[in-house]
Order: sequence, then C-alpha cells, then structure tokens
Amino acid sequence: MSKVFWTAQKTEGLTHAQCWAHTRREFFESQDADPQRAAMALEMIGNLYAVEAEIREQGLKGAKKQDVRLTKAKPLVEAFFTWMADTGLLPSNPLSKALAYAHKRRAGLEVFLSDADVPIDTNHLERGLRVIPMGRRAWLFCWTELGAKQVGIVQSCPD
Repeated sequence: MSKVFWTAQKTEGLTHAQCWAHTRREFFESQDADPQRAAMALEMIGNLYAVEAEIREQGLKGAKKQDVRLTKAKPLVEAFFTWMADTGLLPSNPLSKALAYAHKRRAGLEVFLSDADVPIDTNHLERGLRVIPMGRRAWLFCWTELGAKQVGIVQSCPD
C-alpha cells in the first residue's frame, strides 16, 4: 500500500489527497450568488461529515472504518458528483467556480474512501500549524538576545 500525504507535488509512491473542508468553503462563499444550489452542496458535504462523526463516535479504525466509508460515504460522494454534473450553470455564475474547484479535485477528494488512514480534511494539520504564524506576530519583538534564541527554538521544534 502506498503512503498518502497531503502534498501538491507529484511524487512516485504518494497519492495526492484533497481536503473536503476547502471544497466546502468554495460552496459556502458562493451562497450569495446561488443560495439554493450552494445550500444543496453544503448539505451533501455535511452528510459526509456526519458519516465521519459516526465513525469517530463508534471509535472505528482500519478495515471497519473503511467499510463504513464505503457503505455510507461513497454513495454520498457519488451522488454529490452526479448532482454537480447535472448542474448546468453559466461560467459567470460564482457557483461555477466552486463546481470547477470540486470537479478538478475529484480524484483527490475520493482518496479518503479507499484508505482508512486518510482523513476527510486537513483541519487537524492546519490547527497545528496555526500557532506558528500567530506566534510570529506575537514574538516579533523579543527585546533580548536570550528571548530571540528561545523563540527560534520554539519555532523550529517539530512538535
């Protein structure tokens, strides 16, 4: 089994998985332009997250987690992309941008269905990385050489 990483580079042995939270954000931002269709997309994506919540609540791992994803989430993903294909919009409609975003990333968005170790989104990674840019601003002025050295140590730690 190949390792799956969140990467934009094409590297042999790696599978590029995409984030459903970013896809959801595109539809969320298009609500003003086409509220009814955007709401439909958000509801469908919300149903995927409901399946993930069920998996977490039951504490499923490995093959059991993948089985639930295949039986419950896969039909939802297929219905989402079928709905997208049936949604005929003019290119000038802001919802078209969201549809194009999801369509272009379809293969990556479906990776979580075939590998139980791949999360549905990158939110957990982004939460962990958020402290670095927030800290940079807070630590911009260290005032002492010792303070600057400690900030350098904190910002370069992997954990």
